[in-house]
Amino acid sequence: MVPTYLVSRLVRESCTVALGGDAGDELFGGYLHYSRILNQMKWRRFMPPLFKRIIGRSATLLPTGFRGRTYFRALEQSDSDAWARATLLLDGRYRRRLAPLTRSLPGFPPEEYRVRAGQAGKTLLQKMTAADFATYLPEDILVKVDRASMLASLEVRAPFLDYRIVEFAFGRVPDRLRATESARKILLKMLAKKLLPAELDVQRKQGFSIPLDTWFRGPWGVYLRDVLRSAPPSLYDPMEIGRILASQERGFANGQRLFNLAILELWRREYDVHVSAS
Repeated sequence: MVPTYLVSRLVRESCTVALGGDAGDELFGGYLHYSRILNQMKWRRFMPPLFKRIIGRSATLLPTGFRGRTYFRALEQSDSDAWARATLLLDGRYRRRLAPLTRSLPGFPPEEYRVRAGQAGKTLLQKMTAADFATYLPEDILVKVDRASMLASLEVRAPFLDYRIVEFAFGRVPDRLRATESARKILLKMLAKKLLPAELDVQRKQGFSIPLDTWFRGPWGVYLRDVLRSAPPSLYDPMEIGRILASQERGFANGQRLFNLAILELWRREYDVHVSAS
């Protein structure tokens, strides 16, 4: 949201309407986790089921934020839906320990939500892109861009969401031209090389992220710690919050997790939402 707003404010100095590239990653396989999961699924087929379960369960002993932990945890799941668990910030077991109220919430868990969202796809890549198109794109990306750009009085339009492009991407473009174990957005990059200036680096991909881990070491981190430690125990277990904060101090990558948890607590306070573990 923050960098998108800053870019929108800068663009607004020159124009009132801009074109965005949203949906390009979901339609044409641009995210890094597509390649990572395709690679993982390639070699996990040769692992005995018992070995996969042992590794998956043993990964719970790794500190939260240990790089690769989520992928190891996904080994415990069946090959058919492991992809939906490989990118989760908080797996099911850890969620139940961290947030007691999640043990009794109605409905199905986020893992199953992603599996259902990807049911339209036939291949692994189709399932992953369909799930992101149905969840991450409308619930995160489009919301972010719409709010950030409107805050700067800039209208951003998304030409990739033309229904003809959507139908083309999902119905006619083969996986080998979308993403593989080592390449992503293949068809779009081929087109870009033909149409765009040669000096433009079409291979480089830059996400609109912010340096959470760096910020966490400054005053902003002190504020987030206070927010999390003062959250009601019915929302977050104090011992688990202490552990994840300690792992962040030791250098593990928990910035995004801590940010998400703090935002939820701030939202609860803003709207005076009372939570109960029962």
